[in-house]
Amino acid sequence: MESRLSGISGVLALTFLPLIGCCTAAAVGAAGAAGAAGGIAYTDRGATTMVQQDIQTVAAASRAAMQDMGIQVREQKTELHEEEIEIQGENGDRKVVIDIEGNRAAGMTRIEVTSKDGFLDYSKRDAEQVLVAILDRL
Repeated sequence: MESRLSGISGVLALTFLPLIGCCTAAAVGAAGAAGAAGGIAYTDRGATTMVQQDIQTVAAASRAAMQDMGIQVREQKTELHEEEIEIQGENGDRKVVIDIEGNRAAGMTRIEVTSKDGFLDYSKRDAEQVLVAILDRL
């Protein structure tokens, strides 16, 4: 017996499966190039990943990425014995927040980026672009 896709489900599968694979490969490829442990994940408001870098290296890469993208750093907060850093920046109405949490024992650092225009208009796409720019600098 011959196996084949038919009807609407076959057309949808043939149309969308290549797109899903392409998008997944792009996100994993960008994260893999920077040494990300698990690729890029998406939160309700942005994008996040884990890297095998110390927190200060990640913070420096974050500031450099923001500068290169025309995002002005407005504030940087450091907490918990320099194991948590928050960097806030702006580019016009766009506000970007980068939360960095280091774990010295594990040798890992978590990066979470949120980007919003206006009061509550979060953009996962913009957050991903900033995160990829950070990963490119690691």
